[in-house]
Amino acid sequence: MASVERFGTQSVTALLRHYQTQGHRLLGAGIVVGSLVDPERIGNGHIRIHALEGRLFRSVVEDAAARGHLASAIWRERDLYPVAAATIRQTEQELRGRLTALGREAAGSWRTEQKAAALAAWLVLAGGVHTAATARGRWPTA
Repeated sequence: MASVERFGTQSVTALLRHYQTQGHRLLGAGIVVGSLVDPERIGNGHIRIHALEGRLFRSVVEDAAARGHLASAIWRERDLYPVAAATIRQTEQELRGRLTALGREAAGSWRTEQKAAALAAWLVLAGGVHTAATARGRWPTA
């Protein structure tokens, strides 16, 4: 598992550096997950493995963001639209419509995962990372 963490952290760190060297100002990292349940509390071994994969993904992205001095926040997929509606001050229906319209401009598929990632990025831009991270004591001090 250490090699997976190391490779994942290097990959995310390289991606962040790439965007920074291209002149983009990164404001934070929004991470959308299916569940926040502690994998150790899951009795079914098969499901626990998937939960452990999810926790590994989150920790790799969070660690890479922290090393890049970026705040990060995690949103459960089912909570994403209600949180975004309150933060961005639009109805969930308006947000869904805007994301659908945004997808018309995108090359390739524009599925639920892409919409969720775009909405998480929108929350980062709207200051949602600061709000979510501060509430959990995870906003970087540097």
